[in-house]
Amino acid sequence: MLFKINPSFTKKNQLKLDLSKNILGRNFKLCFSLVYSIKSIEGAKILKQIGRYYELDIKDNIIIINLQSTKIGSYNKSCGPEGAFLINKNDEYQNLKVGEVFFENEIKKIKYDQKVIEKFIPIIPQPTKLLIKNNYFEILNTNFKIMNGEDIINNTQNLISKLNINFSSSGGFPIVFKKVAMNKDEYFIKITKNKIDIAYHDYGGKYYATMTLIQIIYFYKYKLPICEIHDKPKYSWRGMHLDCARQFYSIEEIKRILDYMSLFKLNRFHWHLTDNEAWRVEIKKYPELISEGSYRGYNMKIPPFYGSGYSKYGGFYSHED
Repeated sequence: MLFKINPSFTKKNQLKLDLSKNILGRNFKLCFSLVYSIKSIEGAKILKQIGRYYELDIKDNIIIINLQSTKIGSYNKSCGPEGAFLINKNDEYQNLKVGEVFFENEIKKIKYDQKVIEKFIPIIPQPTKLLIKNNYFEILNTNFKIMNGEDIINNTQNLISKLNINFSSSGGFPIVFKKVAMNKDEYFIKITKNKIDIAYHDYGGKYYATMTLIQIIYFYKYKLPICEIHDKPKYSWRGMHLDCARQFYSIEEIKRILDYMSLFKLNRFHWHLTDNEAWRVEIKKYPELISEGSYRGYNMKIPPFYGSGYSKYGGFYSHED
């Protein structure tokens, strides 16, 4: 038998769970995780709470939940029940379908002024100095010929290949790298109808100039702007934090994140691997850290935090990883 829950946020910003009527009278427990803590509840009783993981005794087919307040005074789709499942009186899993979160207050789509769109700068982060003339020229395709920058192209081939840009064409539009006296990671790009000149001093400047150029080419495609770009990092530490303790990501997914980090000139990867929600690092002297600590689920040593659901969820990173 299939059971259903339709979550919504009321006009009073309360989380409402509309349960199918065949759930009532069966002594089911409703289990799920939330982003925000429950302040009060109607139509159910909290049997168990660990962090923001809840197990409820269902009293009514409509459950009204008041959540802790947010800074902006409203909620979004991620604030609904995550990893929801039902457990019967024999502690057995029951199939549950959860509908998409609905909002009784209409969320209006933002309409941007056309001037904002026209002035959009397709470079992330925005460069220190940018001079784009209202003048463009067409190129036949995204084929380019690199001079003195082959090392960068070889090191970023995995990223470039996904964007369908060819920097190794013998007859492509010329890109000329030139080493000059500059600060660390600083660069200068000049795009004309005849070629693209890039000035740099160290590998960082050469690399970040290439990332900027990739962004421009990918955005404008076959119509490049005549422009000058002078840029250097505002901060030496430009980091991204990935929390794999709370949500597990595969090695391939992490490699993809590293590619995107490089595209947007981030240079520090903060890899969060252990917390009370999971242990992700293989230590051969203590095998139970990964056999017991890297997975979570219902009736396991670590409960299904962060919407991981009833079934066994997780993983770890081996010495080889």
